Amino acid sequence: MKLLKKNNVSYLPSGLLPGAYASYLPVILAGIMGEVQQITVQSGEDDQENTSSWVKVFGYGMDPEKFPHERLTQGIVSYYVSGVYEIGQRLGYKFDEVKTKHDYFTAPKDLHPKFGIVKKGTIYGHRFTMTGLVDGQAKVSLIYVHKICDNVLKEPQIDNKIQIDGIPTKLDITINGMMPLDESYATSAAPTVNAIPQVVTGPAGYLQALDLPAITPVI
Repeated sequence: MKLLKKNNVSYLPSGLLPGAYASYLPVILAGIMGEVQQITVQSGEDDQENTSSWVKVFGYGMDPEKFPHERLTQGIVSYYVSGVYEIGQRLGYKFDEVKTKHDYFTAPKDLHPKFGIVKKGTIYGHRFTMTGLVDGQAKVSLIYVHKICDNVLKEPQIDNKIQIDGIPTKLDITINGMMPLDESYATSAAPTVNAIPQVVTGPAGYLQALDLPAITPVI
């Protein structure tokens, strides 16, 4: 932090998830509630047209008995769980613990993503659940799905939803089109690009999007 300020440099961690969808939007939406008792953020992506090398970590088409499930869980949780902690911090929750769960799914028939054939009985999907608890009660949860061929098999379900339980009511917000197959990287980069004016005119140092003026589209 001192080095950043000394050199008049700003650093803003940003993106779609983690970032705009995993923490920014839920906290902003929670601002219309009188009291927030629990927040659940659900999302996911269909990797059937994703030929990036990193997609290999999900082991699509691999024998589940030979797949390193624990190693994948550790990697995915380390990437996504920051959203759980930031929402909790913004809402004043002090978690007693953060629990994680990983469910994997095997193909009931041969599937045909862009990168090859995924045989029946091999891995085609994962669901990761990260939950911050206070006194044994879930307060903030992030549920994220990585899978292929969502158009063929709907389980595990990809739900782009933010659910907020509290007073005076329960909010159930659905956001469609957030990660289209052909433009997923563009929608991930947009929140960072749109934050440039606020970062340039803001203070030097380590910044967080929720501490900046409202982020609006760059025109």
